[in-house]
Amino acid sequence: MSLKSTVEEIFLPTTEKISNATGLPVIFDIAQIMNKLYGYKTGSIVGLPETANIESFNIPQKITRKRTDKGSPIYGMQDMIGREVFLPLTIETGGVDYEFPFVVVSLKSKALLVETPMIERSASVIEEIGLDAWRMTVKGFLVDPLNQFPDDQLEKLKNMWKTRDLVRVKCALTDIFLEGNDNVVISSIDIPAKAKVVGVRDFSFELIQDGILDLYAVK
Repeated sequence: MSLKSTVEEIFLPTTEKISNATGLPVIFDIAQIMNKLYGYKTGSIVGLPETANIESFNIPQKITRKRTDKGSPIYGMQDMIGREVFLPLTIETGGVDYEFPFVVVSLKSKALLVETPMIERSASVIEEIGLDAWRMTVKGFLVDPLNQFPDDQLEKLKNMWKTRDLVRVKCALTDIFLEGNDNVVISSIDIPAKAKVVGVRDFSFELIQDGILDLYAVK
């Protein structure tokens, strides 16, 4: 079995597999790849409830919002079968926009607490001194449309990692939580081993919100 047919065997439905002799672009099901790599399942259209009165049950017309309340775009480029990609992410640094259409993003923060033990008491005095910076985990994959090794895309990922310029993140999700301060630091990057797969390469990187401080405002 060739490497290309191995990839197709893993990721493509039987009806969409392409012959090696055609030389046509491979059509990947992005939702299926996301489910296999990260266990992330996209939403599906649910059927009518069995107990519903069909005569009086009305399905509201679907309204697809293109932007968030803050004006950030929710969808990006189209994938290889013509569907709009939900919640893409862009890293802007060094005058270059590095676009990542096929990603999932998680955010985490915590309260900064100071615990002071009390003598002969079972509890401590807990003082909240602030909130920690937002920490983001971005997981995604690079796909070569011709099922070749995505060396060009990996090269761009490496250049993004090596940059020492100011880094900004653009994403409809992060725009809500970062509240206008989209400066971040790329703290780590991971490209795991992926045996027997040529045209799909997964990756992840960590971002930490970079605070903008005005020392003169501190009294």
